[in-house]
Amino acid sequence: MLSGVDELLALVAAIYGPPGPPKGLRKFWKARAVREVQRGGDPKVIAKTVKTSIKSLRELAVSDDPVKAVFGKSLAEAAEPTAMEYGRRNLGQMLPGQLAERVFADVFDRTLGSAGLKLRDERHEQSETDFVVLDPSGNDLMRLNVKFHGTQFRDAAAQVNLPLEDCFGLATYKIIQGVQNQTKEGLLHAYAVVSVPSLAAELAGTIVPVNMVHLASLVRIAPRSGRTHVEDAITRHLIEDEQPEDVTRSIADFAARIRGAEWRMLSVNKAFYLLRELLTDRVFAVKVPRFAQMYKNAEVNMHFSLSNDLTPFGKVVHILNTEYVQGLTYQMSSHVKDPKPKV
Repeated sequence: MLSGVDELLALVAAIYGPPGPPKGLRKFWKARAVREVQRGGDPKVIAKTVKTSIKSLRELAVSDDPVKAVFGKSLAEAAEPTAMEYGRRNLGQMLPGQLAERVFADVFDRTLGSAGLKLRDERHEQSETDFVVLDPSGNDLMRLNVKFHGTQFRDAAAQVNLPLEDCFGLATYKIIQGVQNQTKEGLLHAYAVVSVPSLAAELAGTIVPVNMVHLASLVRIAPRSGRTHVEDAITRHLIEDEQPEDVTRSIADFAARIRGAEWRMLSVNKAFYLLRELLTDRVFAVKVPRFAQMYKNAEVNMHFSLSNDLTPFGKVVHILNTEYVQGLTYQMSSHVKDPKPKV
């Protein structure tokens, strides 16, 4: 656990490196400024660096709990079991998700790089997609979102008539948002999906060191603390920077499991078509009275059959190698004679 503000700031420095966190994460910069004042720094000079008033900085500096004063929540509150459980679960979802993005980039380069197709990485551009596929001329071909599927819908057979191991859920708002963005941009949108049921969020979260879980818990309960950015940075730190041997070994095992799994593709067009056709069959939420009250924080998902609704990535590669970009575009798009896209 983090014992105080100094350990909190040390962990943030380790995660973000010498540049520190983005300036937008003002609370971390303000906490550091408070400690500098408490150690004898000039409030007038320090206040300018964090763009706050001298009065505010002095008031914060006399607090017995700088973390509580700056973040509005204490480390003790963030250490409560329920808060820690949510923090660990969130990181447990993000860790295999980020590993999947890296594995997919390697798979794409190995299978389609020779055809002249490339990926442009947009994961850190505040974009709604992870990658843009470029054709051999460097033109944008399609946007791709990588989706890692680890946590299964336990009641899939009873609620959406799909076998547990064959059921993949996707938030309905993301499908609708994808269609809207595709129409606005005039660029195909699709999902690259990998399913590793043995790598659920609960398992992945167990390897995260407790101090990082504590930080994730703090930014989850503290308002306007940059939760998503901090969780993303923690996950990258776990993957890219030196960690305890057991953590490194576990992450390597997770990556190996993802590399050994089958990739599948689903176009936004096909997802939207199936959403409309199978709404009452595959959207569990529309069949449950008071769904929001019964399943707090749950998303309204459309459930797809991995084996029947999604296209194996190997087939996509075959289409690109035999029918080129035009063939894939045709099969992913709706058309008059066959309104259901094939990919």
